[in-house]
Amino acid sequence: MSGLRLELLENEDQNGSCSEESAGSLFHTDWSVSSDGTCLLHKSTGLQITHEGTIGMESRHGLGDIQISSKDFEILPTPLGHGRSSVVYNAIHKLSKQKVAIKDIYVGDEVHQTQLSEEINAWRLTSYCPLLVQFLGAYMKPFKKIVCLIMEYMEYGSLYDILYKNPKQSETEESYGIEEKYLKFIVIQIVDGLAYLHRNDRIHRDVKLNNILINKDGAVKISDFGISKFINENTTKHDGKNLSTFVGTQIYMSPERLQGKTYSFSSDIWSLGICIYEMAAGSHPFKSYSLFDMVYMLCNDSDSKKVGNLVDQISFNISLKSSYQNNEDFNSFLRNCLEIDPKNRATAQQLQCSDWLRQGTANRFEFLQWLKLRKPHLNI
Repeated sequence: MSGLRLELLENEDQNGSCSEESAGSLFHTDWSVSSDGTCLLHKSTGLQITHEGTIGMESRHGLGDIQISSKDFEILPTPLGHGRSSVVYNAIHKLSKQKVAIKDIYVGDEVHQTQLSEEINAWRLTSYCPLLVQFLGAYMKPFKKIVCLIMEYMEYGSLYDILYKNPKQSETEESYGIEEKYLKFIVIQIVDGLAYLHRNDRIHRDVKLNNILINKDGAVKISDFGISKFINENTTKHDGKNLSTFVGTQIYMSPERLQGKTYSFSSDIWSLGICIYEMAAGSHPFKSYSLFDMVYMLCNDSDSKKVGNLVDQISFNISLKSSYQNNEDFNSFLRNCLEIDPKNRATAQQLQCSDWLRQGTANRFEFLQWLKLRKPHLNI
């Protein structure tokens, strides 16, 4: 293999964005495993994932033929993490000595083939946007019905790790939450990443701290596209750009999703708001709630049209620092994310222009210094 880095596609428009509809999406019902167990074939597109890499992706997904296999990597035995149906390992590419993450996905049934399809459908978008974790290739483990996705390695791990699995920044720092200037630096990049996804008609559906990763350069990136979905009027029949499938992490789900109603991009914005509150307070806003109580509170307010009051309700249980409580711009931003009525929530594009993100953010050097204090054992 000549190298791990994928060549970017020529821009299809002046913004460098890419429509998945024009690229051609992979439908999970088209997958089949070869009789000898060494190849996963996508019938309608001709895409193959073999033990020696991918074949036939260039025309539809812009990734080209990637000759890569497990022999090209030294895979470390201790997992970096576990997903719903996957395990992620740290590995080193033998030729370039580049660190990567390898995500093993079981593909022996239709449910897991759906996850693989959505991961692959998101590949082309990631190649355009540095705010999404980059995919570098894939290969199949022979006879095991496992596809291995090669992704860029994010040295500082997830925001969940930063918030809950690290010593405090200093002895004088308050015992909860992330300081505002660092929080702004993080949120700006998440919002920009979501704006890119939504502009290209892809909803993430599992925005949470575990799925926001940070690399050694301080870049904050959205990851895990296994349950993301490309949506437009064609993919959602007669319901506009809305979905109704119940997937994701419940404590980050919007009220309309918990109720089994249709939902759209605004549900990602709700999840973002929960993440921001969690990072600001140092604890999940529904930490003291049972799942039943959380669902009852959100859905009862939705039914009774008591919109826009979630921040007031949860602040009684998980309080914010005074610097956040008295910050009008921050509270306005948070309320725009946590409107119970999805029609009243801000879009990612609107959040990009919010007053709260306009000034007072840390620069990259300050953010990296802060990260090193939070994770001194990494020695990056």
